[in-house]
Amino acid sequence: MKALVWVSDGKMAVEDVGMPEAIEGWSLIKVSRSGICGSEVAAFQGLNELRKPPLIMGHEFSGTVESAASDDMEELTGRMVAVNPMVTCGKCYYCRSGLRNLCPDRQIVGAAFPGSFGEYVHVPPGSCYPVGDATAGALAEPLATALRAVGKCNIGVGDGAIVFGMGIIGLFLLRLLKRMGISKCVAADINEARLSTAKQLGASLTVDMREKDAAGYVADYFGSGADFSFDAVGIAATRSGCIMATRRGGKAVFVGNHEKDTGIDGNTIVRGEISVEGSYAYTDNEFARAVELAQSGFMGPSAPWLRVCGIEEGPDIFERLSTNRISESKVIMHF
Repeated sequence: MKALVWVSDGKMAVEDVGMPEAIEGWSLIKVSRSGICGSEVAAFQGLNELRKPPLIMGHEFSGTVESAASDDMEELTGRMVAVNPMVTCGKCYYCRSGLRNLCPDRQIVGAAFPGSFGEYVHVPPGSCYPVGDATAGALAEPLATALRAVGKCNIGVGDGAIVFGMGIIGLFLLRLLKRMGISKCVAADINEARLSTAKQLGASLTVDMREKDAAGYVADYFGSGADFSFDAVGIAATRSGCIMATRRGGKAVFVGNHEKDTGIDGNTIVRGEISVEGSYAYTDNEFARAVELAQSGFMGPSAPWLRVCGIEEGPDIFERLSTNRISESKVIMHF
């Protein structure tokens, strides 16, 4: 089969490889669409400790069920599905509590197992959700991540928020916050085209972090800071920016996880009683909700923020994403 392989740090290659090794109880999916996640770009750059080359990455995807290895998948054979890529033990406290995303043994298709940058991929039972549109199916995974993040906030009509990073999760956060009644939502990034897209999708103000101190600028804009801040990047500058842009008594939610170590102003957190919360992935319920929402046309016309390309373009796309030379917030590949 054809696959986009992460060969080594800084190198991707399209190769003919063998079919992925079958896993007992898992079903075979023929991949239709596969999105590129920021964590995969970070891995390409040598900045993600969860992935090691050589590897077929890819965990945001849709495809057709080729063969079902369990009874609950039989009725889905031949159908287009979105896939929840999370693999967990199913036995621990967190799995039994509906919080598989916190399972100590959690793994992911595309990191611990060959992923959707290959024509075929094996997936565990219970991970497939029928969809009518392949692109919407591939968007369900990042949308589920955004759903979990906003769900951690008691948002009220008229509140204000700032989102750092206008990749697809940042854009999803922006749209969800506007739907939930946020009156002022600021978008911060270093990519002019993405900031323009954010403005089209409802941002009340955009801040180019190359030109302005987002935290100070936004504090003035809100008067006393944002009620809620979201870091959809995961680097020191954006995490610190979240803290400094949040009003006293407000909440900062960290979604991005590019850099492991970050220095932040602990005194500001303590003296301002700012809540800081991490948000990782999603529950099964949030993934199911995201599948339905993605198919509803939640984001509207895709032209400003989505690029769809063939898998052959993968090496060039990764190189350009790693150097911030892609204007769209999401790139989805197809075979």
